[in-house]
Amino acid sequence: MQVQSLGYVGVGASDLADWTDFATNWLGMQMVERGNASRAFRMDDRQQRIIVDRSLADGDRYFGFEVADASALDALAARLEAAEVPVRRAGSAGAVLQTGQRIGTAIGIAAVGSMFFNRLAFHHGSWDLAFRDSLWVTIAFVAFALIAATADVVAPHPEPAEAPVASGR
Repeated sequence: MQVQSLGYVGVGASDLADWTDFATNWLGMQMVERGNASRAFRMDDRQQRIIVDRSLADGDRYFGFEVADASALDALAARLEAAEVPVRRAGSAGAVLQTGQRIGTAIGIAAVGSMFFNRLAFHHGSWDLAFRDSLWVTIAFVAFALIAATADVVAPHPEPAEAPVASGR
């Protein structure tokens, strides 16, 4: 069993503003999620690296490890349990969500870029008209995302059954 990398760290904290200041101004991270109960920060191409969660007790923490395959994950879980660290498995929903977000981003970039260059050729090099037309496509994507997000917030959801990979205090 070999851990390839530390995927993410989650910490419990009651003061999200202090963590936001520390992560963005001192560590140079980008805040990618801002909610009433949690904040998520990234520093590279990963969705998030640090999650600060108000719903956890101050000082509680969890970790997500990246390993080669399922058997390596089982070996890591056994090693943590042998060290009396409680292990809980997270589902694959986060990975599916991240994949969906990346596909959506790629589609949006392709659509807006295609619209821009198509309109640039159609308007015989008029950048302002091409920009205006592609901006409308961007606004349409944002409106669609807002409608989808609103529908998701309004729809009933079951409670999650499992927690992150490893937790401890």
